[in-house]
Amino acid sequence: MSAALLWGILAASSLVLGALLGLARQWHSGLIGVVLGFGAGALISSVSFELVQEGFRIGGPLPLAAGIAAGALAFFFADRAVIVDGFAAGALLVMLVGSMIPEATAKAGEKTGLAAVLGFAVAAGLSALS
Repeated sequence: MSAALLWGILAASSLVLGALLGLARQWHSGLIGVVLGFGAGALISSVSFELVQEGFRIGGPLPLAAGIAAGALAFFFADRAVIVDGFAAGALLVMLVGSMIPEATAKAGEKTGLAAVLGFAVAAGLSALS
């Protein structure tokens, strides 16, 4: 558990450091593009090595391909119909409640709620600063 806590702190520290650096000065758009590209690559890696592999293991190639196509098309068309960030927010909330929170609760028990509130508060505070 201590290793997970330390990795969590390390991961969260990048958010705090990024927020502080973002507030410190104006950054060149090329550098921002590189950082965004890095983040996109990290997310793609997470999708590839976590979600896709698990989906393949559980359902096999055809259900996985159908799920990827359905998710991509649903997001693509719904995001254009809504035009606001509400669709993405809803999708993230469903993913959090359906996947992340149950797994976190299974692993950390009652402490999960406090950790979630702390994570929300830190992110909301940093968002308010910018």
